[in-house]
Amino acid sequence: MNSSTILISLDGLAGFYLDLPQLQLPNLRTLIKRGTFARRLTITYPTSTWISHTSAITGCFPAKHGVLGNWTIDRARRSVIEHFGDQTNKESVVAVPTLYDVAKQAGLTTAALMWPVTRGARSLDFCIPPFYQQQMYTAHVDPGFWQALRDAQFTIDRYAAWSVNHGLGGGQDWLTLQIGEYLLETKRPELLMLHFLLPDSLQHDYGVHSPEAYYAMEHCDLLLGRLLNKLDTLGLREQTNIVVFSDHGHAPIDREVRPNVVLQQRGWQQRGDDMNRPSVDGELRLSDETKVAAVTNGGDGYLYIFAEGEERAALAREAQAALMETEAFDAILGPEHFAQLGLPRDHKDTPDYVLCAKPGYFVSHLASAASGESPLSGMWSGENGAITPAKFKSMHGYRPSMPEMDGFAVFSGPSYATGATIERMHLTDIAPTIAHTLNLELPDADGHRIPVES
Repeated sequence: MNSSTILISLDGLAGFYLDLPQLQLPNLRTLIKRGTFARRLTITYPTSTWISHTSAITGCFPAKHGVLGNWTIDRARRSVIEHFGDQTNKESVVAVPTLYDVAKQAGLTTAALMWPVTRGARSLDFCIPPFYQQQMYTAHVDPGFWQALRDAQFTIDRYAAWSVNHGLGGGQDWLTLQIGEYLLETKRPELLMLHFLLPDSLQHDYGVHSPEAYYAMEHCDLLLGRLLNKLDTLGLREQTNIVVFSDHGHAPIDREVRPNVVLQQRGWQQRGDDMNRPSVDGELRLSDETKVAAVTNGGDGYLYIFAEGEERAALAREAQAALMETEAFDAILGPEHFAQLGLPRDHKDTPDYVLCAKPGYFVSHLASAASGESPLSGMWSGENGAITPAKFKSMHGYRPSMPEMDGFAVFSGPSYATGATIERMHLTDIAPTIAHTLNLELPDADGHRIPVES
């Protein structure tokens, strides 16, 4: 069991898509036929990208690995923390060893391209994190590696532009694939991690089951086919395990709810504490006058209360009641539910409450209506737009019990059984299963090795 592994994330490609015979995914279906296929993959909460990828690569729930959301608030510092776009440093936020950490300790060569929460990761020999500003690449990617890519005439100066503009996201994934091929040819990493984002981006913009979503998935399948051809050309196919999974699914939406509008209307949040204003190195400081604030993690959100004693208890009751009056939430869950959700009760970023949106809604962090928006009719729309038409067509970040959030996983290669199907596994099982084929151990993992070996 000394084969190399390529771990590929297809962002947002829900498990239900693989039930559709009309979707043209010949390369992925070949891997399924020649490997072990988990039809449904239960995702950690919240079902969003930065959390999910950290769970996949550590085998842990957020309660243990420490990345609690794409957005959180550090209560003591009153700082909104933006993990989105790898604004934070991996070594500062991930509290347990990752698969690539133990691989590097064992002497293996490791590489990650566009993999969330990898900025500053010391155990990655070659790393390009998923940044949205071009200057972040030159600041945080190893200069020698970056120059080698430039010398090889890769279009690395377009990475940020292609990452931010969803319409150009196919170029981002294409560039990731090209650099992955380059690494296979020149560096031969024993663990290579690739993250393709287009299915997620175009579902947000055009919706579930849209032609654009189908195009994105078929585009990624073409990239997968090109990768398989490169392995054949290099003579590496028969000694390489390929694991493909999706980090979450998508559900249709048509409205967004803005809790911070409600909080400002009630005087609990300082006007101007708009979570959409530019952050500085992943942090945005809240005013001392703000008593209650909310951040989004896609469909659901987190609510934080900055008070003590009787004032805290009163604010908790009143804020929950005010938000439930919007009729946008299924539930508002307190700490007694956190263990079931896989969240900690004592982390510096732990919220006071989890805001669970109803189907069709997603939680926005905005504290005002954007210029030109047309708020929906109803008591909470008004000129401030607490509930508005959604800017996206579909969303994730909801509780894992929503079937649309399920992903999938495929294990294919010399270490894995052929033609086997598993009805369901958990995202946290991926890292322990791969670790076993690499003769590694992840003693802190919450997940378990799934017996998929040949």
